[in-house]
Amino acid sequence: MCKDPAFLTLLRICIEKPEYFNKVANFITNGNISYKIKLIVEEDFTYYTELEELKLILLNINICRYDLLLKSILQYFEGNINMSLRYIISNT
Repeated sequence: MCKDPAFLTLLRICIEKPEYFNKVANFITNGNISYKIKLIVEEDFTYYTELEELKLILLNINICRYDLLLKSILQYFEGNINMSLRYIISNT
């Protein structure tokens, strides 16, 4: 386990930024979000700025989702990136 780069990264973050540990734990454990989200019609999507921000966050944590699903999630949560991210993490 101590040779796993991901574990070492988490350990380094816990040591350097201990306040993040509680924030991440709260973010993840504040209830799983398990709504049934239907795919939208492309023309209905309105949150392009939020989509780019969400895609960047997901890229940084190595989670890939196709654009129509991300658009559907963002549209469902009315552009709320935190709720969208929690939904994605809860359903990964």
